This record gives sequence, C-alpha cells and structure tokens, in this order.
Amino acid sequence: MVDAQVTGIFPRSSRLVKATRDYDRNVIGWNTLIPIIREDSCETIEIQRSNGFKYINDGMYLWQDIFRPFTEGVKGITAGALTRWFDNNTFYRKPVIENLEPENHDAFLHRYIFLDLLEDYEKKVILPGLYTFASLSSQGYSRDLIFDLAGIMAVELRDLERRGVEVFQFNEPSLVYRNPKLPEMDEIREAYEIVRRSTGNTIILHTYFGDASPIIEDLLDMPVDYIGIDFYATEFMEIKDVSFHKGLLCGCVDSRNSYIEEPEKIVELVNRIEESMAPRDIILAPNCDLEFLTKDIAKKKVEILGKVKRLLGGD
Repeated sequence: MVDAQVTGIFPRSSRLVKATRDYDRNVIGWNTLIPIIREDSCETIEIQRSNGFKYINDGMYLWQDIFRPFTEGVKGITAGALTRWFDNNTFYRKPVIENLEPENHDAFLHRYIFLDLLEDYEKKVILPGLYTFASLSSQGYSRDLIFDLAGIMAVELRDLERRGVEVFQFNEPSLVYRNPKLPEMDEIREAYEIVRRSTGNTIILHTYFGDASPIIEDLLDMPVDYIGIDFYATEFMEIKDVSFHKGLLCGCVDSRNSYIEEPEKIVELVNRIEESMAPRDIILAPNCDLEFLTKDIAKKKVEILGKVKRLLGGD
C-alpha cells in the first residue's frame, strides 16, 4: 500500500499572517481572527483531499509551535524563553516543566484541532515526540519526565481516539539529532509502550533533521506501526540493507527547500526502497513541517506527493 500524508504544521496564507499580526497588536479581536484561521484550515484540508490523501490533518493553525498547546493546557508546563528550533530560522517557546501529575490530567488537546472541519474525513493528529519534548524542555531529559509525558499523551490519545482520530504521529527530531544511547533508548521504548497501550489505532514515530542510520535498529524496535525517515538527512545507501519490518513514512520532499522535486525521481527512490528494504507499506510525506515554505510552494509539494502516489498505483 502507498499513501501520502503531511507531517506537521502547514504554512499560513499571507492574509492569515497579516491578521495574526493585527491580533497580536490588538488591532483585531479573536472573533475576527478565528474565521480567517478556519478558512486557512479549510483550504489546507482541501489541498490534501484533492491530491488523494487518505488521512487528513487540519494544518495545525492553532499551534504556534509543536509544544505550545501543552504549555497552555497542561498543569505544570508553562512557556519559557523563545528558542531556535534546531538549525532553522524559526523559534519555539521552551517548555518549563515542574510537578507534572499525569494521573490527574484532563484531556484538552481536542480544543486545538478543528475536528468539526475534519468530520467527513479520516483524521490524523501530529504530536511532539516524547524524547524531543523531554530533551528540549528547560528541565532536560530524565526517565521520570519522559514517563510523565507518556502518561499525559496516553490520556490525550484515548480522548482523541474517541473523537474519531485514526492516526497519531509523534515527531522526534531529537532522536536523530542527539542519538541517545543506552539506557535512554530503553527508557524511550518503555515510554512509547505506555502510549501504545492507550490506543489500538496507528502510531507513527517520525525522525528528521538528522541521520537515522546510526539508530535504525533501535527505531525499528519501537512499539509503533511506522517509522519516519528524512531521506534528505539520511542516505538511502546507508540503510538499504536494513530489513524494514514496519511501515515506512518516507520523507521524500524537502520542506526546507523551495525547489520542486521531480516526481519520477521520487518514484525511483520508492522503488529502490521497496526492492531492498521491503517495508510493510509506505507513506509518502514531506521530510518535516511545511511551515518553512510559503503556502503556495507547500501546495506544490503536496501536489508532487499526490502525483507520485498516482504513479505508484495508489488509489
């Protein structure tokens, strides 16, 4: 099976960028801003639908960064200093974490997703990876912290599953940017087992911004359904001999470059992957969030994925 999906925050239209700035300056109110946000979300949903994507994301327009809903909605997590997002010219508020109580956590994340706009579609939600969340927080990684975060995510997944979400993707750039060793890797696996027990639906663990080849066997041992690989940071030849017994999310268009890929070259890559690595199935995807591009370029990237899917015989 070959499918296509997005992997993170979608860029905003110029109209929404202006409206957001006006809102931040108190020129307009929330009741004026939210219809513009919803309009962008509707456009992004239609971009995915019209290009044959099965599982649809709302564009994440209520997420200023991947952690922001959690710094606003979880007791014990607040937004800290503005911090550069890896080696990109974008920033996030560093989560400041103290005294988490996952056993008392109330699900809130549905308020940051336009589930009503997704009512007629099969739904996908993208979340911060457990290790990335812990390691990029002000507290830094610890076993206790990643287990607490797993407990919170488990509550959210159960709630979102009840609301019709079928695919959960955890974005884990820190896993390949930092390459954690034992015992951390065992603890990460145990944390994802907590998440795995919370849902019977599809879980994707997606890596990017770094080479996955040094930890590929550890990734394949994670209790998830798909592993995501950024093929602009990981050389195919370095992992071609790996027996890929899970599904593969194939990061095959570059979200940090405005160059529009040639569909035939992506088809060639996918054919080589299928022949040598034999993943259970493949999801065609951007290597990371499309927010680094303009919305027009992001739309063209999605169209490339749709074309590749058709060339490969996807429905």
